[in-house]
Amino acid sequence: MIRLSAILRIADALDREHAQNVKQILVSLERPNLLLTLEANSDTRIEEWAIRKKGRLFERHLGLR
Repeated sequence: MIRLSAILRIADALDREHAQNVKQILVSLERPNLLLTLEANSDTRIEEWAIRKKGRLFERHLGLR
């Protein structure tokens, strides 16, 4: 259940302003990093900040940064 919560927190961060700015996400795994490449309509600094902030639970329970 905690892992699902961690994933949902990242999903929520991707739409931080509820503006549907992020249109596509490319995901690649390069252990210990999970890389998210965002395709968006405008600047993604807010989403990137939110992912870093909400990503701590993800890091702890899934072992990926």
